[in-house]
Amino acid sequence: MTAEQPTGADPARADPEQPDPEQADPEQADPARPDPEQPDPERPFTLAIDIGGTGLKASVLDKAGRMVADRVRVPTTYPLSPEGMVEALAELAAPLPAYQRVSAGFPGMVRGGRVLSAPHFVTESGPGSPVVPELEQAWAGFDLAGALLRRLGHPARVANDADVQGAAVVEGKGFELVLT
Repeated sequence: MTAEQPTGADPARADPEQPDPEQADPEQADPARPDPEQPDPERPFTLAIDIGGTGLKASVLDKAGRMVADRVRVPTTYPLSPEGMVEALAELAAPLPAYQRVSAGFPGMVRGGRVLSAPHFVTESGPGSPVVPELEQAWAGFDLAGALLRRLGHPARVANDADVQGAAVVEGKGFELVLT
């Protein structure tokens, strides 16, 4: 042991004046580190996606629905296959903070996470352009929720975009009615 080192000091430690974390009192938690045993009151975080005819938008929301990241947006490209949509959404979500689940609003008829109709995405160049029969067939019954789960690795829910917006305003008090 050298004269500069206090008794019991670890010579590999950079700052011998700081307490040794291995000898720290386990009853005193570091306030800068969240306790993994305690639930985070703001989680779970949700990747919220708005699939639109002119743009794909996304952000991450906390448990109360507050945005924890700025919204990101890219223009919707056409023609757009189901697989192309899933890839575009994965790229859109990549720069956003970590999330534990996915919610997406889709502009078409959706039941149980499956697309029954996709009027925007079955066309050559967007709404008002000619329908592409192969796209119409590809989108019919496409399990968008399942595809997002597989690609993003988190549970996903997909519903009609107007239904999602309506559900957002329901407060759970008294009789409430949402028409879409």
